[in-house]
Amino acid sequence: DRKLRETTKSILEQIDILSNIATAFSDYAKLPKKNIETFNLKEVIVNTINLYDNNDNIKIDIIEENESDYIINSDKNNLSIVFGNIIKNAIQAIGKKEDGNITIKIKDSVEFFNVEISDNGCGIREEEKKKIFMPNFTTKSSGMGVGLSIVYDILETLGGNISFESEVGKGSIFSINIKK
Repeated sequence: DRKLRETTKSILEQIDILSNIATAFSDYAKLPKKNIETFNLKEVIVNTINLYDNNDNIKIDIIEENESDYIINSDKNNLSIVFGNIIKNAIQAIGKKEDGNITIKIKDSVEFFNVEISDNGCGIREEEKKKIFMPNFTTKSSGMGVGLSIVYDILETLGGNISFESEVGKGSIFSINIKK
């Protein structure tokens, strides 16, 4: 009787886990529809920073590399997802490190806005770099590994792109080009 209860409990827990995984991939498959509007890109970035800027050990700075009004015709909600995901990953990469720093540089070029998000976190190992934008890949102990693949797909849908550089122990720089 006890063995049956334990087995049943274990099976129910596994069903919950599989259900969560299925939900995550279902959400991934149903990226939010594009809702193109005109807005200020810098305001979206600042609002996203305000959501995540609650760690005493991490300083988040924004640097404007040239003078601009940062008006863009794109999908505000999806770009909020992009910036939120990358900033959240940077915070997690820094962890409890005392002198955590995230710098966000925004630059206006002719056809694109370039946003560079750098951190001084743990960095990405060489063998992980090729998989970083693949669904179901994660270096963390929790999460489904769909965040950066969603970021990649959103940017592709909006005519933009993302690339990164990283060094283990020194941090990462994610460079995002967003079509105006």
